[in-house]
Amino acid sequence: MKHRSPLGEGDPSAAINSLLGAAIDQGPVGVVVTDAAGRIEYVNAAFERITGYGPAEVLGQNPRILKSGRHDAAFYRAMWETLAAGSVWRGELVNRRKDGSLRAEEQIITPVRDEGGEIIGFVGLKLELTERKAAEDELRRHAEALRGSEELYRKQVEQAPEGIFIHSEGRFLFANSATAAMLGAADVSALMGQPVMDIVHPDYRETVAHRIRELQAGISVPPVEQKFVRLDGSVIDVEVAAHPFRYGERPAIQVFFRDISERKRLEEQLRQAQKMEAVGRLAGGIAHDFNNLIGVITGYGDLLLRDIGPDHPGAHRVAQIRKAADRAAALTRQLLAFSRKQVLEPITLDLNVVVQDVAIMLRRVIGEDVELALVLDRRLGSVRADPGQIEQVILNLAVNARDAMPRGGGLAVSTCNVVLDEVFVDSHPGSRAGAHVRLAVSDTGHGMDDETLRHIFEPFFTTKGPGKGTGLGLATVYGIVKQSGGYIGVSSAPGRGATFEVYLPRFEEVAPAEAPGAEEPVVARASASTPGGSQTILLIEDEPALNAITREILEEAGYRLLACGGPSEALALLASSSEPIDLLLTDVVMPRMDGPTVARRIRAARPDIGVLYMSGYPDEALGSRGVLPGTHFITKPFTAEALLRKVREVLDSG
Repeated sequence: MKHRSPLGEGDPSAAINSLLGAAIDQGPVGVVVTDAAGRIEYVNAAFERITGYGPAEVLGQNPRILKSGRHDAAFYRAMWETLAAGSVWRGELVNRRKDGSLRAEEQIITPVRDEGGEIIGFVGLKLELTERKAAEDELRRHAEALRGSEELYRKQVEQAPEGIFIHSEGRFLFANSATAAMLGAADVSALMGQPVMDIVHPDYRETVAHRIRELQAGISVPPVEQKFVRLDGSVIDVEVAAHPFRYGERPAIQVFFRDISERKRLEEQLRQAQKMEAVGRLAGGIAHDFNNLIGVITGYGDLLLRDIGPDHPGAHRVAQIRKAADRAAALTRQLLAFSRKQVLEPITLDLNVVVQDVAIMLRRVIGEDVELALVLDRRLGSVRADPGQIEQVILNLAVNARDAMPRGGGLAVSTCNVVLDEVFVDSHPGSRAGAHVRLAVSDTGHGMDDETLRHIFEPFFTTKGPGKGTGLGLATVYGIVKQSGGYIGVSSAPGRGATFEVYLPRFEEVAPAEAPGAEEPVVARASASTPGGSQTILLIEDEPALNAITREILEEAGYRLLACGGPSEALALLASSSEPIDLLLTDVVMPRMDGPTVARRIRAARPDIGVLYMSGYPDEALGSRGVLPGTHFITKPFTAEALLRKVREVLDSG
C-alpha cells in the first residue's frame, strides 16, 4: 500500500492552506512531520531555530540525528511502543543541536491516520525548554538555599542565648527555648497563644503598649530596660529590643530580650560599695575634727575638775560635761571603726577561741528567751585580726539579732573553712578570692526587706524607735571587717530571719591556745598620782585649741614645752637651737607635711629623741590598715592622765 503524505495532495483551498502554512511556519513551536517509517518530510522555521538544522539538511533523514545520548534504549522503546499503539506521546527530551550543544525540549508526538485508520505518519511539536529549565534550576537552587538559610536561621534562633519571640494582635506566635527558660515555662508550647502583656510587669504595661503602637505605625523604637514577670510570679530585669515583622501574611512584632537581673544586682552592689566608701571618708573626716574638739573639752574639763576639787558646787556640772564628752568620744570611735581608720593590734587568732570566750557574755546579753547555739569547725584555720575588735563584731551582731527577736528565738554562731572562688568574687564586690574562715551569725527574727538591706551598714541608719539605738552598731562591724581585710555579707527576707557572714583571710600560722580578751575601757582622770617629769617636749599640733590644752597639761606636770603650730615651725626651731629635746609629740595628719615625715627629718638631726604620735585616724599616714608595729601612739581624744602616762611610758622606754 502506498503511504500518502500527512499534508495531503492538492489542497482544496489554496488560500486557507497558505494561511495555515504561514502560521505553522512562523509559530514559536517547532513542527516536524515524518512518514510512517520516521523519515522527515517537513520542518518549519522554528525547527531550524531550535535544532540549527535547515529543511534541506533533514528532509529524508531520521530524527535520530538529534539524539544526545542522554536517553537510553529503553526510553526510546517505550516512546515507540506508545506511538505504534496509536497513542500520543508527551515528554521531555534532551536533543543535540547542529553545533553540538544540548537543548532541553518538551515534545508532543501524534500519530496521523488515513481514512482506514492506518498510521501513515507522525507530527511532532517541539517547545524549547532550555531557558525555562535554567530558570527552574536557578529557582530550585534559590529555594534550596532559602530553605538552608531558613533552617540555619531557625537553628540560630533556637540556640540563641537571648530570648526571641514574635507576637501579633497581643498574643505569642513564636518563641525560642531561651524565652521559655527565662520566663519559667516548661517549653515554648506553654506560651503559644497566650497574651503577651501577661509577662510585662504592671509598672511597664502602659509604656509597652505605647511602644507597640509606635512599631505598628512604622516608628523605630530604641532598646529599653524594663521588667518581665515569669510564670511563677517572680520578676526579672530585662533589656528589650523590638521591630516590626511579617509572620507569613500577618503583621507582627519580633522581640529580642535578655535577662539582666544579675547585672543589675552587681551594679547595685557596686553602687552600694562606692556609697559606703564615700560615707566612710566623710565619717573619718568628721570623726577627726570632732576628736580635736572633744580633746579640748576633755582636757580643760580634767584641769577644771582638778582645780576646783570634788567639793566645789560646780564639780557635778563639770563631771556631766566630761561624761558627755566621753559619750561623744565613743561615737567618734565607732565612726572611725566604720571608716576603717582606727588602730588595730592584729595577732594570729583561732576564731573558735574568741567565739567561746564571747559566748559567756552573749548569754547575758541576749536574754533567757533566746537560745544560743555554737557550731564550730574543729579544724578551723587561723586568721590575723584584733581580738578585741572581733569580739565587738560578734557582740554587735548578737545584739542586733536579739533586737530582731523581741519574743525570743534562736541565735546560732558558726565557723568553718571556705575557699572563695572567682564566681563568688564576681558576684560579691569587695571580696577577694582565696582561703578564708567564715564566721556566721544567724537568727530567727523578723528579717529585713530589700530596702533595709540596701542601707543596713550605713552609719546612723536604724529601724529602731527613737532613743533605742545610734545606728552605728552594724556600721562599726562593717568597718572592722573591712579594715581586717575581710568581707561581710547579709542575707535576709521578711519573716525568715537574717544571716550575717564574715569572711576573714586564712593564715597558715598556728594560733595560740588562748586569745587575749579586750580590756575594759577606763576613763582616766588627772590626779595627784599622775606621773610627771622635767624633760623637754617638742609639741607639733596644728589645731590651736588642742595645742594649747595639751601644752597646759604637760607644763602643769612639770615638763618644759616647745609648742609649734606645724612642721615648718618645728624644723625652723630645731635649726636655730641646739637645746636638747627628749620627746617629739606630734599629730599625724597635718597640712603640707604629715607627722611621720617630720619625725624622720627631726630624728635625722636628733637620733636620740623619742617620738609619740597622736591622731584621730592614724592609718592615713602610718599604714593602709592603721597597724602600727613598734610605734608609740595615743588616740584622740585622750584624757590628761592618759596623755601623761603615755608620755612617761615613752620617755622611760628610752
